[in-house]
Amino acid sequence: MTPSSDAPAPGPNPPPAAAAPEAALLQALQALVADLDAEHEDEAARVREDFQSRLGQWVTALTGLSDGPAYDEAVREGCFTVNECAVALQHNRRDDLVDVFCDLGRPDAQDLERTYRTLLEWNLAREHPGLWFGVHPDTGRLVATLSIPLAVAVREPVLQTLLDAATRRIRALRDARGLPLA
Repeated sequence: MTPSSDAPAPGPNPPPAAAAPEAALLQALQALVADLDAEHEDEAARVREDFQSRLGQWVTALTGLSDGPAYDEAVREGCFTVNECAVALQHNRRDDLVDVFCDLGRPDAQDLERTYRTLLEWNLAREHPGLWFGVHPDTGRLVATLSIPLAVAVREPVLQTLLDAATRRIRALRDARGLPLA
């Protein structure tokens, strides 16, 4: 038995008549995606350039510093104190995030296993929503981290609210003595 000449070609490919509208649709979608990518990249570039000036605004809002050597150092290094907690902000350019690192303290050298296990359990159980815990690779100090999209942080007072809440929680964790700290 041979296929008739009027039947569509066998296989997954659509008949040629259907290919033209699909090709046009695909081209239109690709153009739309390219336009959106260009707009996003323009916005991302503005946000990245704006990070340092925003950092100065955040330092002022969170610490009350607005000029002088301590302010200059905080803006240059991205490190300052909020609610008696050392905080470091970094612009994660790869993912366009503000990465926040909050110092918990130095672990008790005699009880490292229990300390690290507690941190791992907190991470797994999401014991403290939004915060992840770890150990600084150079200093060995315990660190709580969180990340927020840079585009969100620069448009809203979200970063200030998150830092205030995170540092209050970290201070409460230190005060509660739930972790063996030095």
